[in-house]
Amino acid sequence: IKEMPSMQRLQQQFEPEKFQIVAINMGQSATTVESFLMEQSFEFDLPVYLDDMGRAFTDMKIQGMPSSFLLDTNGNLIETIVGAREWDHPGNVEALQALIDKSE
Repeated sequence: IKEMPSMQRLQQQFEPEKFQIVAINMGQSATTVESFLMEQSFEFDLPVYLDDMGRAFTDMKIQGMPSSFLLDTNGNLIETIVGAREWDHPGNVEALQALIDKSE
């Protein structure tokens, strides 16, 4: 929850064709997730995928929550980040922009 507002702000700084944040919720129903998002004091209109079977946890070898994964346009894992971040911090934005520039 803590990093969701900064993820929203980060996404607004990049073209969706070049960078896209996707949230994955594990173990909750669509109704529960939708209700949760509606109750928050911040806007979060990024895509949220449901993983009620916990496959992402296994497939991505998640070691802690929250976990974030940077994938290239081919779906290859570039980096795994465990723990919350202030995603729209200038240093993080610069690092992501460098990765985007490198992949073009």
